[in-house]
Amino acid sequence: TSGTVQVGRPVYVGCDTTMPDYQYVGVIIDYTTRSKNKFATNEFYDGSMMKGIAFVSAEQAADNSSYTEHFVILFNNGKLYECAVTYRGNAKTDISVTLGDYVETGLDASNGASMTLVGENELAIALNTASGVELYSYDLTTNTATKQSTVADAQTLIGLSMLSEVRPELVPEEPEQPPVEPEEPSEDTWLHGYIKTGSGYAWAMINSATGEYEVLSEGTVKYDGGGYSNGKIYTSVTEYGQPSVYEVDPANGYAATAGFMDDINFAKMMDLASGTAKTV
Repeated sequence: TSGTVQVGRPVYVGCDTTMPDYQYVGVIIDYTTRSKNKFATNEFYDGSMMKGIAFVSAEQAADNSSYTEHFVILFNNGKLYECAVTYRGNAKTDISVTLGDYVETGLDASNGASMTLVGENELAIALNTASGVELYSYDLTTNTATKQSTVADAQTLIGLSMLSEVRPELVPEEPEQPPVEPEEPSEDTWLHGYIKTGSGYAWAMINSATGEYEVLSEGTVKYDGGGYSNGKIYTSVTEYGQPSVYEVDPANGYAATAGFMDDINFAKMMDLASGTAKTV
């Protein structure tokens, strides 16, 4: 079946605020009905917790019977898992999520992480550490992490993305034809995120090579975590143990719609990513 199912929806990793060890991958099913499903629910008895997620690639079955989006999920102990979100048939809820193999990255994401794809087989990873926010480039082909910088004055960072709509002049488009030789990891990539500094919260563009940033909009809300999806940012705020999903619009001065999704239960977001919205 084709032309009936919207893919490229926000996919997040989260935990239950009543049982933080209870981890899952969630998919926001429909922007209009604002509903969601939780999948791949696991309690990892070795203490593993999902911290970051990034979209990597997607492919459609030759017979159009399914469409699969590939993600990677970073755990607190540095394990990077493969994750597949598969859409089948023409029912909106006909979606499955599976966790695959993992590699050891050597990164410590115990204090929180956010990731985004910045080039073919290249991730940008932000790690919240006791001494500040560290930015890494991660090569998915060789499974090697390279530290690039520490974000100046930042204590935490969530929602890492390219967010080309905000500062298109800072984020060059990918060439139509890939180069014959593989590109070296970017040394001067501008990233977008929500940072906490000694003076408060802010949406900012960050130079991955230097850690310097430019404030785009001051913030006041303590967001749990979240990320960018097709023009909007989705995040959650937890009060009295009950998270609420917010939709933030960068094109409208970062206006935030509180309670965007009522059917959230106890789903506290850690990080969020998505492919490009389309119908298949």
